[in-house]
Amino acid sequence: MPAPIDHGHSLHSLYMRGQPLGVECRACAHRALVFAGRVEGFKGDMTLLQDLRLLCSSCGARHWTGWLLSDDGDREAFIGAGRSRPTF
Repeated sequence: MPAPIDHGHSLHSLYMRGQPLGVECRACAHRALVFAGRVEGFKGDMTLLQDLRLLCSSCGARHWTGWLLSDDGDREAFIGAGRSRPTF
């Protein structure tokens, strides 16, 4: 089950889960999976997820909500709820 990120989650948290970050734009509800091919490179990177400067490719907003995914089922459920496979 996807878990919302909190103030303690970092890029290393993604490495530990082995899954990309689920992102939802607060302005338009656009959803995406980010860092899908780069999670292995985040070992030891303590950059906080809340500090990432992500830009919605649909509306250009920078306000987003992040979700930690646990497995491939979470990935499919997260994107399925967003109705498409967008990019962020």
